[in-house]
Amino acid sequence: MLFGDRVVIVQAKSKRLTLESRKGNDGRIRDDFTKSVQDSYDQGLTCAQKITDPKVKLVGPDGQEISVPNRVTEIYILCVVADHYPALHFQVSQFLKYTRTNVIQPPMVLDVFTLDAITEMLPSPLRFLSYINRRVGYTERLMATHETVYSPII
Repeated sequence: MLFGDRVVIVQAKSKRLTLESRKGNDGRIRDDFTKSVQDSYDQGLTCAQKITDPKVKLVGPDGQEISVPNRVTEIYILCVVADHYPALHFQVSQFLKYTRTNVIQPPMVLDVFTLDAITEMLPSPLRFLSYINRRVGYTERLMATHETVYSPII
């Protein structure tokens, strides 16, 4: 999604937690996290890097060129998982390896149901963009058990 000089990249994965992960098998938890979140982020990062590369021409599914501003000021990567993931935010803080630049912001990881709830509550795409901006700006200062339950890190 393109909002002026800001871009929102949404990467969704349908990988679900395995039964072994739900039982607490650490190796399976890391494997499932990699397949559902890290891979999603890595794909979003590749897309973000291509968007900021002036030599790359972006083409939509209809074959039409997508016009991107010469200078994109912010790129947000949303990694969306298909089902409720009980320890998602804790695992993101522990396992996710991400890149932050002046343009590419920290990722926002959430499940599709939470994304649906957030978009239903916010009255416009501009409010949604503002929420994402503020939320990723506090990534390293907040601890969460879920996207809707945050606590400051003291």
